[in-house]
Amino acid sequence: MGTMEERHGAGSEESRVLPATRRPDGTLRKPVRIRAGYTPQEEVAIYQSKGSQIGTGTSDITSTQRASGNGESCQEQVLQGGLTGRARQAEHVAQLMGSLTMAESCAQNGDNVTAEKTDLEKRIRALRKKIRTAEALQVSLATKEILSLEESEKILKLLTWQQELKELVAAAE
Repeated sequence: MGTMEERHGAGSEESRVLPATRRPDGTLRKPVRIRAGYTPQEEVAIYQSKGSQIGTGTSDITSTQRASGNGESCQEQVLQGGLTGRARQAEHVAQLMGSLTMAESCAQNGDNVTAEKTDLEKRIRALRKKIRTAEALQVSLATKEILSLEESEKILKLLTWQQELKELVAAAE
C-alpha cells in the first residue's frame, strides 16, 4: 500500500495531511487529509437573509439606498426623472384602488357567504354522522348489547339532532 499521498495521486500537492496522533489511551489516530479549499464548519459564516440583517441593524444599507439602489431618496429620483417606471406603476395602482366599486366589494362579501355556506355544510355532515352512530347504537341495543352511559346519552339526543338537521337543511336551501 504506500503512504497516503501515494494512494490519492497527483492532486495531493494541493491538499494538506495532518499527521497521525496518539490518543490518551495510547492508540493511534489515522492521518487526516484535508482537501484544498476546504473550510471547516466552525469557520463558515452563518447565513443571514437581507430581512434579518435589516431587522438587526447589521446591514450597511440605509432605507433610502434600499428604495433607490444608489443612496438618493425616491423623491429626489422622481424630481430627476429617474424613477418614472416605478412611479407610473404606483400611480396606476393608486388609480385602481380609487376606482373600486361596490360590485367588487360585494364580490368580496360573496367570499364570506361561501365561507358561511361551507361552515353550514360541515355542520350538516357532522350531524348526519352523529345520527348514523346513534342509529347504529339503537340497533345494537335491540340486539340486547349493554351500552355505556355515553352511548345511551347519544341515543337520547337522536331526536334533537334530527330536528336540528332538518332546520339546517332548510336554511341551506
